Amino acid sequence: MDNCAYSGRAEEAHPDPDYIAATSRQAIHYFSSTTERESPRLVCSASGSAAAFVLARLVDYLYRLQAGRSNAITGALAVAMNDAELSLTSRQELAKIRSHARYCLSLCADDEHTERLPQVCLDAADDDERSTACLFGLSAVIERVDSGDSMQLGDDWYGEQFVVKLGRAGELNLEYCNTVFQSLLAFLTRTGLIDLDEDVGIEDDLNFFGPDQIVQRTAKQQGLFVCRYSPGKWVNRGEFIGSIYCSASGSELVQVTAPANGLLTALRRTPEVRVGDLLLEVCER
Repeated sequence: MDNCAYSGRAEEAHPDPDYIAATSRQAIHYFSSTTERESPRLVCSASGSAAAFVLARLVDYLYRLQAGRSNAITGALAVAMNDAELSLTSRQELAKIRSHARYCLSLCADDEHTERLPQVCLDAADDDERSTACLFGLSAVIERVDSGDSMQLGDDWYGEQFVVKLGRAGELNLEYCNTVFQSLLAFLTRTGLIDLDEDVGIEDDLNFFGPDQIVQRTAKQQGLFVCRYSPGKWVNRGEFIGSIYCSASGSELVQVTAPANGLLTALRRTPEVRVGDLLLEVCER
């Protein structure tokens, strides 16, 4: 794989806007083990700059992989750079190939206020989806019920469906992007879509959390939330996470603690909070 610019190693990623724009000119990229276009087994799409960057890296990697070793791609897949920027014709094309795909994957960030640990999100999944979600090798697979996050990805999506969330909207966290990029290589390898000569370098630290294991803490007072941690830390019930301060005087109004023993999977990053705003999410171990 000497001809590949990316070996899958985290340190080789560079968030170059010009590179992303150049790779994004083609709406949908197809890869196959044959010269003829097959019906893709996997369809990937992105929403937001961080997700688009990850898929841009993946597209470039796959083109270079295919050029370096013709039999490296062993199954058919399609990558749509950004759903929001697709033309009507491309949207119709994407809807058609989604309807026949075995795996449908959407990459996105959370809202602008909340930073989420890279995670696979499921909504009322079946056993096949739960099992397949573990192939990404990400540290958190979280299943919710009626989450409101459009996990079903539209009526035109069939097969097994996954949403991978990383960071927060409007922010490109390079560490998160590298983690998700490597997880995609792991998924493609483990589902038999690509054949690599080397290990993808991801270490599985899998934790599966069901709906009854998700514990959230919301703001009880208005003010400025300042926290000491980042998502991905294991915390204990009652452990100090941060404080809400008065925006006028700067005085501490209330301390915020972990509501359960578990993995900190989401954390508010916008300081200004109102009563009821989500501050953090812990998934119980």
